[in-house]
Amino acid sequence: MRAARQGKARQDKARQGKLASELTRQGVRRRGRPPAFNAEAALNAAIQLFWQRGFAATSLDDLVAVTGMERPSLYRAFGDKREIFRKAVRQHSAHIVGSFKLLLNAPGGNVIARLNRIFDLAISLYERKGERPGGCFIVTAASLETTDDPEISSVLSAFYHDIDQALTDCLEESRPRGLPKRVSRDLALVTATVIFSLAIRARAGASAQELRAIALGHMTFLKYRLGDAELTRSR
Repeated sequence: MRAARQGKARQDKARQGKLASELTRQGVRRRGRPPAFNAEAALNAAIQLFWQRGFAATSLDDLVAVTGMERPSLYRAFGDKREIFRKAVRQHSAHIVGSFKLLLNAPGGNVIARLNRIFDLAISLYERKGERPGGCFIVTAASLETTDDPEISSVLSAFYHDIDQALTDCLEESRPRGLPKRVSRDLALVTATVIFSLAIRARAGASAQELRAIALGHMTFLKYRLGDAELTRSR
């Protein structure tokens, strides 16, 4: 009996070592727990793994291997697999919203320049890099869990609302007089939809060049709808 338990322990250890090697090869580095525990770094490692495999295909043993934490330590720091996923979604969504607002509210520049920076950021996040799958953790992984998890659904609703509002505020600056204010909101929703649809195309294998062509087409549409002079007017 004891020999069987020891054999199983050796098999588990070998499995975790193999997984860590595989993840390192794919660009998800194993993170040992430093003397000063870095929760953000551990969650970033979990995000990359969930992004690659999805929630259902990721086990707690996989998370132990990729974070370099022992199972009890991982549980004390973050909870079970579901709670780790929730924390990962909250951290990543906050990071994306913060990045969008930073670029859209940057001083100087016109609306077109700021929106181009947003599309550049999105495409750089979405495109395949090495073994990392394309797409977006929020769009292509987290969204799949909203049906069974009201908390994740709530976080993503707030995420999309914040993105929509940031784009609305940006486009409102270029709304010509005579057009109703709702035009800015409508065009912001269309712009957000285009941005996040690029993640799905990237996941399916679209190249960065193909994604940029779609972004360029949308910018042409905005110029037609709002007028080139308004969109290129500096603050």
